[in-house]
Amino acid sequence: MKKVITAATIVVLLAVSLILPVRAGPPGQGPPPRPPGPTDEIPRGHITLADVEAQATISEGFEGGSVPPAGWTHIQTNPNETWEVFTYNPYNGIYHGHVLYDDLQDQDEVLLSPSFTPDSGSVKLWSKGSLYWCRGDPYDNCDLEVWFVNGSWDGGGGDDVFLGKIDDYWVGPFDYIWSYSTFDFSPYASGNPARIALRYVGKDGAEIGVDDIQIDYTGTSCGDGVFLPIILGNY
Repeated sequence: MKKVITAATIVVLLAVSLILPVRAGPPGQGPPPRPPGPTDEIPRGHITLADVEAQATISEGFEGGSVPPAGWTHIQTNPNETWEVFTYNPYNGIYHGHVLYDDLQDQDEVLLSPSFTPDSGSVKLWSKGSLYWCRGDPYDNCDLEVWFVNGSWDGGGGDDVFLGKIDDYWVGPFDYIWSYSTFDFSPYASGNPARIALRYVGKDGAEIGVDDIQIDYTGTSCGDGVFLPIILGNY
């Protein structure tokens, strides 16, 4: 009987040839091994996530209504006047942080931020104070300082880094005008635990106030760890 190959037969043969797997090796050998896929076992210690640099923010506006704010630490040395919240003339919201002066005893009052692990970053905030009593116009009886704290606060006697005086940023011509300042701590950040300290020091000085503190930083995570952007604080 004469065999006739029709167009329909050709279509079926082509379809089957596309479906059947093609052996890639010599006769009698299986296909070459495939590279590891997502379900293959990965040797112990292999890094599954590439190093990722992420941004994060710690914010504090004192809207929780207490000192220290959640996650912060308060170090008090003067028995009478230290950090507290105040409702009169905040920069934003209802509350701001402030320190009243003591005209008889020294003050060294510290607020420490929550711990974080930066590779770079800066701290920004709004503040107000007395040019007359605190900035040498004409008296310099108090200072509001910013510190980059390596690990634990050492009172400025160890490896903590003085970033500057906030009162240098106060604008005139009058006292107690809310002023913006920023301090870069990138040169001192090494990916180790750190904190930011706001330190009021003086005697017979004047009231100061701070509000809307923002610590922006970048940190690196590698291996199977995950570094997520966070926003902490009371607003």
